[in-house]
Amino acid sequence: MKSNIFKVISSTMCVLVLCTFKIIPTVSLSHDEAHNIDISYRNAQISNGKLTISMNYNSGGEPFEIGRDIIVAADSDFEDVLRITNRVSSDNGNYTYELDSSNISNLKTVYIKPPILYMPTEIAPISISLATGEVAKVISENEDRLGSVGEDLFSVDSINIEESSDDIYIVRVIVDAISKDLPRLPKLVNGNNQIGGVSVLHFDENDDFKYGEFLFHINASSEDEAEMIAGESSLVISDILMRVDAGTSSMSSNIKSLDVVTVEE
Repeated sequence: MKSNIFKVISSTMCVLVLCTFKIIPTVSLSHDEAHNIDISYRNAQISNGKLTISMNYNSGGEPFEIGRDIIVAADSDFEDVLRITNRVSSDNGNYTYELDSSNISNLKTVYIKPPILYMPTEIAPISISLATGEVAKVISENEDRLGSVGEDLFSVDSINIEESSDDIYIVRVIVDAISKDLPRLPKLVNGNNQIGGVSVLHFDENDDFKYGEFLFHINASSEDEAEMIAGESSLVISDILMRVDAGTSSMSSNIKSLDVVTVEE
């Protein structure tokens, strides 16, 4: 008799433990062993046509930037994509998203595609001649922290010089992406002179880096002098944003579903 009582108590305890354990959908984004971020989707609530999703980005304290945000839909085919209206973050990696779900009735489940993130990465400055066809290669000061060492970053497609105003010329450098990582902080270096540039990056329909424009303003009395200065200069990149995504996993495992709780107000 005592044995049966213990069995009942033991079974009851197991049921209680299982009921209190909630599986939180997670997805891992990575580039290499030193650059990875785990994302967990905590909960989804809907009230008065507004959907709120709470999630956490665990980057181990490393900074990151959101390149493309999460994509949330009411169906697994992502035909009914919900528009993000607000995003609030905190220092501990918690994010709250607000989405417009007013056009979706009886929303019980949402499907989420993971974001594309970028992590600032220290590299040794890349220096190449400012000439078409030149290829910039990633070099790391610490090879243990960068899996892309030696990989091609971009190639120089074209160089154009145009007059901006009196004695000011714009050197426009077009680069074609080879890597998905993003070049930042371009400079033209001519001897002891450094000219900081503005970078404009363009992406394709898959949100992959496609090509970039580097714009530099040069003081010169004529277009010939501007061409001479540019021709004697080196193009230097001192920083990159390394792409961290779920690209190494299958698409079906990347997409997570989350039950929606309706909150009455």
